[in-house]
Amino acid sequence: MNNEYPTAIRAFTRHYHYKEATTSLLTDEEAKNMLTSAEIMTISARMEDTLAFFDPDMNQLLVQPAKKRRYVLNRYLVPQTVAFVCYTKEQMALAAKRGTYQFVTVGSGFEAFAPLLPNNGQCRFFDVDFPVRLLQKYSSKQPNIQAVPITDDTADLCDALLQNGFRSDRPAFFILPGHAMYMEKLDFLKLLQQLSQVAYSGSSVLFDYMDEAAFLEEADEAIQKMLFLSKSVGADLLAGYDPLFMDFFLEDTAFIYENLSSENINQLYFENRVNDLAMLPYFYFAHAALK
Repeated sequence: MNNEYPTAIRAFTRHYHYKEATTSLLTDEEAKNMLTSAEIMTISARMEDTLAFFDPDMNQLLVQPAKKRRYVLNRYLVPQTVAFVCYTKEQMALAAKRGTYQFVTVGSGFEAFAPLLPNNGQCRFFDVDFPVRLLQKYSSKQPNIQAVPITDDTADLCDALLQNGFRSDRPAFFILPGHAMYMEKLDFLKLLQQLSQVAYSGSSVLFDYMDEAAFLEEADEAIQKMLFLSKSVGADLLAGYDPLFMDFFLEDTAFIYENLSSENINQLYFENRVNDLAMLPYFYFAHAALK
């Protein structure tokens, strides 16, 4: 993911929810450390300006910038981002109970997942990314966290992981935030195939994706506007998948354990909450076993 914008937005969204929500779903103090104060201010202003595009009527109704920012974030960004973090943390804990002690993110940019590491003293976290991004996250050596630098998108992930202490004879848990949406389908499949080459059979992979229906002309207006805005900053949302046929797409690479729809995710994290957070349609979380 060469474009830093998506991961910066996700990091900002996590920080905002942790700081501003009356009852936060996250304990996410670390999220704010991924962005500078100037970056936080810039993204905040962009969120306020975006409301006029998403909802002109609400933009006229809400006068205070803070209320505009809150509306945009809680309606369009917080649910997807925060729910994925909550789901990831839960699945990491379950994986650790099953005996998995290696956890890996690939290209998570400004977004931090190492703080979700199960606190049992045995787990190791591998963060694969470009050197400059790793330096932003880990300015000093941290126990149980291994920064794995790669030079470009064509780097050999297998070699990079093995050279930095990854064990291919032990189960691992891979986290791929945003990749299925921001990569072409065949490129995403190649990424999964690379991981399956270095991972012990049955290792888990967790990713979020969009339904291919989001890219149709009759899709929900909010989703169409999200696609347009992403394209305008050079961070195109490139791929959607038919949830019913995800198993066939992954056929030779992975086996789906769980395929959560927006409705499923709402039931897990946002049902009966007073802040009216709810997933937009077309978003899915998938948990699969690598073959």
